[in-house]
Amino acid sequence: MSGSLSVLTGDALAREVVRQLDATDWQQGLMTPQVQVYFSRRLPAPVMGYRTVTEHDARPEDLFAFLGTDMLGAFSQLNRRFVFAEQLQDEPRVVRTGFSMPPGFASREFLHLLVCTQLNERTRVVAYGPPGDESAYPAARRGFIRCPMYPSGQRISTLASGRTRVEHLMVYELGGWISHRLQNSVFHAGHLRAYHDEWLGLVHRFGTTP
Repeated sequence: MSGSLSVLTGDALAREVVRQLDATDWQQGLMTPQVQVYFSRRLPAPVMGYRTVTEHDARPEDLFAFLGTDMLGAFSQLNRRFVFAEQLQDEPRVVRTGFSMPPGFASREFLHLLVCTQLNERTRVVAYGPPGDESAYPAARRGFIRCPMYPSGQRISTLASGRTRVEHLMVYELGGWISHRLQNSVFHAGHLRAYHDEWLGLVHRFGTTP
């Protein structure tokens, strides 16, 4: 049984992403000088969530445009398992993305509402979450399993130093025959490595300050 897939829209979805990023129980997962990946078992979902942090010299506007306006292109550049991306609806914006899995596993698909907003002078958020009634959208592609999504996305913050911090939140169920317990144990190390490598791609694209 999945957790509560409540539907949030607009700034409410963005603020929920911020609220979860600000949780106090994030534990260190895979930490390197350029990318830090944390995890939490206490988010409102039956599976662990992951928070990935990078800092850059780039302007926040450029990172916001890349991760938000050009989100579909960003996925294709950052995630080596990217297969496809398409926008299904303009307003509100609903997108569908697909990714391959290791040999022996069915590919995974995500259907989510996409919200891009500036909450204040220093904070921009790219948020995604369940779009509501999935019957209004195409079924999962053949050979793909659709993953239940929870509020996820990025907070892009301007720091006092002038640098830009990107915090990525991802919470979803792998679905299929993979139970919550299995996802939280056997797949945990793989998630840490996958998020580290994915966001290292953002570092390579936009640079970072040690």
